[in-house]
Amino acid sequence: MAQTAEQLTEEEDQKQPAAAAAVTRSAERATFPSQLLVFSKKKKKKKRRHSKELKDLQNTERGSAKSMRRLTRAVATGLSDYVKFRDRSARKKRDGAIKDSLKNVTKSFANAVSKAGRAPYDFVKPINTKKLTRRFRKSVRAFVPRLR
Repeated sequence: MAQTAEQLTEEEDQKQPAAAAAVTRSAERATFPSQLLVFSKKKKKKKRRHSKELKDLQNTERGSAKSMRRLTRAVATGLSDYVKFRDRSARKKRDGAIKDSLKNVTKSFANAVSKAGRAPYDFVKPINTKKLTRRFRKSVRAFVPRLR
């Protein structure tokens, strides 16, 4: 009457088939490669390095470069939009590029202006610091007489 371990487990599996199936399914899930979690460490941003004396000048230069980049992209977008609108007009009707030129120019100009709208903010944002605001206030006070 001695039974082997395999025979015992087979009998148990037959008695409780749902439980055995659940155990095997969970074991399959645990070894399935898509269930592995991968953690990665986010890299820190490097600080901008500059000397203390030239910090304001460098921030001003960075803001002006940023705003100029935005303006040039806006102009490029406006010109490419104009060419697209012009070609569409030329395809659709006879002398369409000439007839619709005013409409095409205004549409492309509107797109360019909407893209360039944040350029002044890009220029002023790095300049608008507490230190420079105080300097500006002091210089204005020196040139403008008091109204009292």
